Amino acid sequence: MRKKIILALSLIPFFRIILKLLYNQAINKLRILADENDEIKDILLISKMKDHDFIYGSSDLNVIFIVQDKVYPKAFLKQVRKSLVGIWPANVFVNIENLSVFKEIEIKTPLIRSVLIAKFDQEDVEWQSVLKPENFSFRLKEQDHFSIQYQYVKNLENYLLNPKRNILINRHWVRSFGKNVSMSLKGLIRYNLVQTAILPKWAKVSSKLIHFSYFSRFGLKSMRNLSFQMIDFAVLPKEIDHDTPDNYHQNLLNFSKDLLDYPIIEDVILSPALIQLSHSEIRGKVFIDIVLGQRDTEFTPDLFNHLQIAIDDFFDTVTKEEPKYVFNFTTYGFLKLKSEQVLLSYPLENQYRTRQSYSISNIKYDFELNRKQIEKASVHYLLQQFMRFRTLEQKNVLIGSRFIKSLNTIYRYQLLLNFLRGQEFSVSHSYKSILEELSPQLSYIKPNTEVDQELWRLIRAQLLYILKRIRDELAKKNPSLKNLQF
Repeated sequence: MRKKIILALSLIPFFRIILKLLYNQAINKLRILADENDEIKDILLISKMKDHDFIYGSSDLNVIFIVQDKVYPKAFLKQVRKSLVGIWPANVFVNIENLSVFKEIEIKTPLIRSVLIAKFDQEDVEWQSVLKPENFSFRLKEQDHFSIQYQYVKNLENYLLNPKRNILINRHWVRSFGKNVSMSLKGLIRYNLVQTAILPKWAKVSSKLIHFSYFSRFGLKSMRNLSFQMIDFAVLPKEIDHDTPDNYHQNLLNFSKDLLDYPIIEDVILSPALIQLSHSEIRGKVFIDIVLGQRDTEFTPDLFNHLQIAIDDFFDTVTKEEPKYVFNFTTYGFLKLKSEQVLLSYPLENQYRTRQSYSISNIKYDFELNRKQIEKASVHYLLQQFMRFRTLEQKNVLIGSRFIKSLNTIYRYQLLLNFLRGQEFSVSHSYKSILEELSPQLSYIKPNTEVDQELWRLIRAQLLYILKRIRDELAKKNPSLKNLQF
């Protein structure tokens, strides 16, 4: 409630001065917290309050706690979150859910801290120290740039490529859309990963969305259309794939074929989740990539609106017997840059897709694999998963879910470990054989079993065991990863 009141008051022009004082007071409260806790060596503020895109009342304070090497980070994080909840105004302006905790040896290791880097302004990075007179500064390295490119891609997937309709568009979402899409597209162009020029009209509209005014929301659809135009920079391949699987539900196949009648749709790609319980019919989750392009007509708000409504209507026809469907928009150019630069949620996703995905238009997608990029993606994936355990995100997501969700994660870890050890990428489709390969202790668990605290301890032990083996394999070329302490 306090957050909503602050957001409302931030619309009043003169109130910005009061908000600035409250933000500084929140930082002072962090100093008091550190004075009372000897384990804290420093607190780094990675939000740049002097940047033009930092808006008082809307932007959070993102901080990193640096603790002594002997400290157990998870216990510390639980304690500091509990403390911050009761400290005004830090409990409103500090992003408590997004707190990062690093040991001194970890934050000083370039490869490990690369997971914290989210954007590229200049080669030299400086984070404000809350406790010390000198700030924490360093120069970007190769893995840092990979992390930045990955974050740009995720921003576009979350804001631009999500087909879900935003019926209730508020001020905060409009600004977040403009900020993330603008920053990410400009960044990918700077890295020469998106081969297009910045459109003048796009630059003008995005600036209005970032510096939100009352009428700027009316430029939202225009920015979306122009953004899709900028990532539609490559022509679909002409090689045909003759594989025609018959194990997808007929309802999905019919709808996917109907989608090809839309003038801005070039293809629809179906990809099953990693673990399926049936060979004859895909029953697990299915990911549907709708490949957009201006082959026949330009992107317009009406075309997008009709497409989003069609997807909503399709979900009304889905029965309980069907898999869970996840739709995403993309373009061939964006799909190509993600695959060839391995800017994917999972480093081996491209290998899996090549074997398992089905193109409704029978187009053969054959992207060139880059071993060096796979190694960077593997390091980034390891660090991400490590942080999920440290912040308790992994625990919170998996407890209460079905066991098969945890098994998907465990199996992903194992496939990556096998790949790093030089084994050929191969996916088993037998639930029983997967369990036997991973651990005999898991073999008795049914896929729909709900994960409780007791089962979580077993899952956690298996996940951490494989993650540590992944770290050891990657440390053969990157010895500093040994500083990563689980």
